[in-house]
Amino acid sequence: MKVYISGRISDNKKFYREDFNWLEEQLKDLKDIEVINPIKFGEEKEWGEFIKKDIDALKKCDAIILINGNRPLHKSTSWKKSYGAQIERLIAKKYGIKIFYGWKHFRKWYEREHRYDISIGAE
Repeated sequence: MKVYISGRISDNKKFYREDFNWLEEQLKDLKDIEVINPIKFGEEKEWGEFIKKDIDALKKCDAIILINGNRPLHKSTSWKKSYGAQIERLIAKKYGIKIFYGWKHFRKWYEREHRYDISIGAE
């Protein structure tokens, strides 16, 4: 499953890298998960160019995790405070991409889907 991470990047220089990379680390340990972390696409000078790359990548994914700003992530990275992340959510809805509202929501779904798989480590 290809999973896209979404959250507030613009005007959030203090925490977004930490939060996106933390979530990517959690996902990388899960079986059959490929992580798409948009902060690794590189910096674009124009917001429009950045969001275009994001949407192109998102449309190739099976799921999106919207950073919701709950612990251990920072509230400033919440998708609700991001115009771009709100657009990504709408794109996901339009293309039938599974939407998860935060790490805990995704983890519950993942554990339910893989409940008989003993290769998943405990947190």
